[in-house]
Amino acid sequence: MHDSGNLENTKYFQKLFQDSEKRLDNSMQQIESLLAERKKNSVLVKNLKKNIRSDTFSVIESFEFISSFLVKKDLSYSGKVAKLAKVLSREMGLSEELTKYIDVIARLHLTGMIFAQYCEDEFKLYPEKSVFLIEKFSGLKKIATVFSDLDEFFDGSGPNSKKGKSVKPEIRVVRTAAFYYYLYYQKKKDKEIIKEIDKNSGRSLDPETVSALYKVLLRKDFFSDSDISALSLKDIEPGMKLETAVFSKNGAMLLPGGTLLTQELIDKIAAYDRGEPVVDSILVKR
Repeated sequence: MHDSGNLENTKYFQKLFQDSEKRLDNSMQQIESLLAERKKNSVLVKNLKKNIRSDTFSVIESFEFISSFLVKKDLSYSGKVAKLAKVLSREMGLSEELTKYIDVIARLHLTGMIFAQYCEDEFKLYPEKSVFLIEKFSGLKKIATVFSDLDEFFDGSGPNSKKGKSVKPEIRVVRTAAFYYYLYYQKKKDKEIIKEIDKNSGRSLDPETVSALYKVLLRKDFFSDSDISALSLKDIEPGMKLETAVFSKNGAMLLPGGTLLTQELIDKIAAYDRGEPVVDSILVKR
């Protein structure tokens, strides 16, 4: 009887062990299946992100070409604005990440005008229409709200009264680049373009970005007069003539374009600079 009891116990434990092995095998299979599914999902997510990026680039290009053609009859227009905006961004020492962001915004800056009545004499970008269109695409949704600031002015006179540095740097850069090409495509002469930009510096345009624009244009031989230079405050001298107005970085005009510099005026600008910084470069005629 005793041996019979031991045999029964042995059979019971063997069965228990076999059942445990089966459950362990089943659990391992489930884990392997989950790992395989996770790997599969990881590949799917990776491919999905790749497709979204690809689709995003396609959307950007489509809007860029369509808006450029409909508004300016030139497929390359927004691309030119984007190229200048990137140069301005680097001239101002902005990060490469922000520069890439600026490139996208510049390429899409005319999007809101696709369904707007374009007027050659006005510089309006219809930001609310841009936001409405751009936010429909998942790859662009995160940046869509930035476009609502496209018509914000540096002096705070825009639709939402944002002022100075409260207007995002990407908008200040794109708006300056876009305004330059807006004037350029009206076939204005270099002096007329500078006059218009100067008039809007500190108002709709950021003086610091305008200063960077002048330096870029100077390097590209934009000015027909070879005696024009972009100098820092410490390098200007009496007898030089201001080609453009002198602004503080906060938008205050200190001296108008055309002023003949004297030591007294230079000293006054220097004194002002110690309290509120003046733009980095001043356009003068020697």
